[in-house]
Amino acid sequence: MDEGKRERLVRMRQSLAEAGLDGLVCRLPENLLCLTGYWPLSGVSFFMLPRDGDPVIIALATEAEAGLLPSDISCAVFPWGKVSDPAPLTSILRLLRGRGMSRLGWEGAFEAVAPAHVAGEVLVPARCTAAMLEEAFPRAVLVDATAVLSRERAVKLPADVEGLRRVAAVAERAVLAFEASFALG
Repeated sequence: MDEGKRERLVRMRQSLAEAGLDGLVCRLPENLLCLTGYWPLSGVSFFMLPRDGDPVIIALATEAEAGLLPSDISCAVFPWGKVSDPAPLTSILRLLRGRGMSRLGWEGAFEAVAPAHVAGEVLVPARCTAAMLEEAFPRAVLVDATAVLSRERAVKLPADVEGLRRVAAVAERAVLAFEASFALG
């Protein structure tokens, strides 16, 4: 695991401890990207970060087959897309069940969210996600960890700053090309 990702997970675990949380489950693409470096294609991926223990990304089997999942974090996959495949939350419930937690953070109050790569619709964690988490973690109290995640996302690590520099350079080239196309016409 690269140093930036390791540092992000260490910081997040410290934040979980300070908030009295045993773990965190995320499904919003921007939170998966912040914590793992992985941006899901479909928006039905999850990330489980226990305060102690190995983190795991839960994603579509097709994303694993295409080599899109990180190789430095454990990944569990499930099928989706065929009529015979179970609903995503059913598969995710099966993959999350059995992990002992008493206080579990989740993205309960995010309102402005980013879409996945190919999402025609934005999938926002709602009551059905909370119900699945309650079933997967029957002894846990679900705690809205939006504030914890927002504080962590506000901190830009060196790798984040470098990524922002690259994005700004690409955007600058695009604007210059756009301006040049009008100058020629």
